Amino acid sequence: PIAAVRTMAEQTNRITAREQILAKLAGLFGGLALVLAAIGIYGLMSYLVVSRTKEIGIRMALGAKRSQILGSVLRHSVTLAALGVLAGVPPAFATSRVMKSVLFEVGTVDFASLLISVSVLCAVAVFAALVPARSATRVDPMIALRYE
Repeated sequence: PIAAVRTMAEQTNRITAREQILAKLAGLFGGLALVLAAIGIYGLMSYLVVSRTKEIGIRMALGAKRSQILGSVLRHSVTLAALGVLAGVPPAFATSRVMKSVLFEVGTVDFASLLISVSVLCAVAVFAALVPARSATRVDPMIALRYE
């Protein structure tokens, strides 16, 4: 007699259960890393805006527009994200050979995944810096230039 009768879907789910759990964990850790990157960029940009309050006040007193201040802070954020991407792409290429053995039908270098992750990181950097950049545009030149 046959003891354990299963459908083909149940059998494949049972066989690939470990890989499914590992894929979900990798996605979870990737999302967590993205959130931590956003928090770090937000904190760094907030600190830079606070430390440059006097400079921003002087610029605004001399006639700088709010859009110029916003662009300056966002440009700084994108520059930091670009430096992070440049530092992270070579290790990504180095570990791609290991990932080829783990993932099904993935080449040594998956340019689509790399391009998507770089785009998402840059978008997160811009959105994380948007709040500090907007607060930089609200700096009152008289308060910023007041003697401490």
